[in-house]
Amino acid sequence: MKWSTLAAALVFSAFAAGVVVGKEEPVPVSADTVQPGTDAWISMHVKEQLTNAKEIPASAISVATINGVVMLAGIVDTPEQVQKSIAIAKATQGVRNVDSTALNSRH
Repeated sequence: MKWSTLAAALVFSAFAAGVVVGKEEPVPVSADTVQPGTDAWISMHVKEQLTNAKEIPASAISVATINGVVMLAGIVDTPEQVQKSIAIAKATQGVRNVDSTALNSRH
C-alpha cells in the first residue's frame, strides 16, 4: 500500500470515527454539529446516488458528512470515476463542500 493511500485512509478513518483533526487537539464530533440530522441524510443520499451511477463502483467509496462537508474515500478504477463521484456529491442538496483527498484511482 502506498504511504499516501495509507495516510489518506487514516485521515478518513478519523473523520468516520467522529474526530475532526487540524487543530492542536482532536475535537470529537457529536450531536452538537451544526446540522446533525441532515448530515446523515446527505451521506445516505450521496451513497444512494453513487450506487445508482452504473459507471461508479459505489461499494469502493466511503462517504461521511460533517456540517455539510462530504468526505469521499476509497480507490476506484479511473480518474473519471473520481471526478464523477465528486460531481455527484457536489450536486446533492445540502452539500457545502466535498473533500475528496482520500479518493484515488488505480490508473
